[in-house]
Formats: sequence, C-alpha cells, structure tokens
Amino acid sequence: MRLVEMPVLDASGAVGQTIDVTVSGLTQRVVLTGKFQHLVIPIVEAGQILITPVSMPHAPALIIGALTALGPEALPALMTLDQRVLLNVIVQ
Repeated sequence: MRLVEMPVLDASGAVGQTIDVTVSGLTQRVVLTGKFQHLVIPIVEAGQILITPVSMPHAPALIIGALTALGPEALPALMTLDQRVLLNVIVQ
C-alpha cells in the first residue's frame, strides 16, 4: 500500500461544496475551497478513486480541479447528487 497525495479544489473558487473521496474502502469527506487541499489516499500499485458530491452542486455545475503529476487537471463536471467521477490511478 502506498500513500499518495492528490490536491483538489473547487475550480470556480467557491467555498463550501462537499464531496466524498473513496479509495480502497476508505472514504474521506472534503469541503472544497478555491485553494488546493491536500488529500492523502491509500493505493496499491493501481486503483480507483471515486468522487461523489455530498452537497448539491452549485449552478451550473461543480468542476473539481486535481493536481496530477502532469499538472492541474479539471475533472468532469458534476451537476446532480447522483453523478460520480471515477478515476483510474497508477502509482509509480
């Protein structure tokens, strides 16, 4: 198991949007802001990260920014509570 850092933010700069980040059976609840918040997630060599909105995405959509090894990346937009973002991750 490796601990990997994945900074996330609300790309709109708004404060207060809440998401759940689930990896390897562990769920972390995060209240997003316009600044990167550092998440530490456990992953074996490869795994999946599931991001779920907890609070209703603000209009028109919630766009989460994640800092990857290649730089900042905008994740797919979330517009309702029943949407999810699933990321496949390989740790090196």
